[in-house]
Amino acid sequence: DFDQAHGRPFYTMAYYADNIGAIMGESYRIEQPSRVLPAETALDVVRQTLYGLACLHAAGIVHRDIKPFNLLVTSNDTVKICDFGLSKIRKEHYGGPSHLKVGSPFYAAPEQEKDPDSAGPAADLYPVGIMLYRMLTGCLPQYPPDHPEYLPPSRLNTDLDSIWDDFIARAAAIDLQERFSDA
Repeated sequence: DFDQAHGRPFYTMAYYADNIGAIMGESYRIEQPSRVLPAETALDVVRQTLYGLACLHAAGIVHRDIKPFNLLVTSNDTVKICDFGLSKIRKEHYGGPSHLKVGSPFYAAPEQEKDPDSAGPAADLYPVGIMLYRMLTGCLPQYPPDHPEYLPPSRLNTDLDSIWDDFIARAAAIDLQERFSDA
């Protein structure tokens, strides 16, 4: 809600004390290992995140900063996307210094890092793939999926099989044309 008190505007919003980053044990030292989540939990987080992204994308909004700390969790385990500070609305242009990166390290899509204005819906799907890899393995992928030294998630988590490997490799593909095109 919003209103004014003593001539000053204010707004209120729901408070959620948890987020996926905290649940995973991710710190601001992102490269450090985190907890492995059960596959069912990770899949639920991804499904809800993709549903939220599909709604944003249908409205012409590209978030550009999807990461575990920007996914709040309610007391009934509903995922809420937050922090729209880097979001791009239809045909909006960045206009900042060309050397400045837009997004969070390890989670920003490659095309977004090179040219923030080029970021489309697929740029929001890349970090979902990275998050899924991390939730299932407790670490960030060290190499892109097409690199010979890339470790598929099933090599790090024996509960997974090649179906997970294929899905995550496509979601986190460096080449935009190989990535999923919509949530």
